[in-house]
Amino acid sequence: MAGITKDFFAAYHSAMFELLAEDAIEYNAKLGILIASRWIKGLKHPPSNASEFKDSLGAFFNGQFKFADSAAMTFAADGTAAVQVEGCAICPGNEILKKSGKSGYCPICHMVKFAAYKTIKMNIELTEIVRPGPVGECRLRYKTA
Repeated sequence: MAGITKDFFAAYHSAMFELLAEDAIEYNAKLGILIASRWIKGLKHPPSNASEFKDSLGAFFNGQFKFADSAAMTFAADGTAAVQVEGCAICPGNEILKKSGKSGYCPICHMVKFAAYKTIKMNIELTEIVRPGPVGECRLRYKTA
């Protein structure tokens, strides 16, 4: 995150969602949709299949929209998909919220879902968020339809 520290972003993220209070769930989803919409609008050639979607989203996540040290999407033959994230800048903000008894919010979950539908007409549903390691490492698991 050139120019912005993860500590600053964590404080900002947690403050914004604390400010939203009971509206945070709704705005988390809307934020994900807005991020996806801006990404799609900026594409010269929108993806037309899962492989192109995965590659295009990966380029966005690891380039212009670098919210983590690394983020990559995979699609499996069993009808599942996943986004593997390491060094996320959002997660530390969620830890601040959780320490004060509040919920964490990840707009990336909604961004991926909306973007998949709008670009490749694939319905995906978040089934699980696995946090196997340190704060900032997670795996967003989806079921494809």
